Amino acid sequence: MVGSESYAPLYFRDSSGQAAGVLVDLWELWSEKTGEPVEFVNLPWSEGLDTVASRNDAVIAGFMHTAEREKRYDYSIPFYRISTHAFFHKSIEGVDDPALLSGFKVGLVASHYAETFLAKNSPGAAVVTYPRFSDLIQA
Repeated sequence: MVGSESYAPLYFRDSSGQAAGVLVDLWELWSEKTGEPVEFVNLPWSEGLDTVASRNDAVIAGFMHTAEREKRYDYSIPFYRISTHAFFHKSIEGVDDPALLSGFKVGLVASHYAETFLAKNSPGAAVVTYPRFSDLIQA
């Protein structure tokens, strides 16, 4: 199972550097029930996507479905749904719709679904990408 290095609470590294989170728990339970071993690999998001695309034994969970991605990947039925949000300084008011991000610099993780979503719903946003969530938060 390939996971992003920091996608808490779904997938992240714990204090000892081991894979942890909701998706790790699910895959460990699957492994226990099926007897099939699961190896967890922590990679930056875009590297994880490339790994899944190039190996027939790799799985990534927490992956948003798009028509473009469907050309490269197969999907299971959804087993977990999440919502996502834009976070901004509390002095900025009135941004309650993605279209209103136009004109703002918006940080995203490279190859994340949010890039596709913002290109469609807020093409005027100035998107800046980072390899990992931790890099994005630091910026």
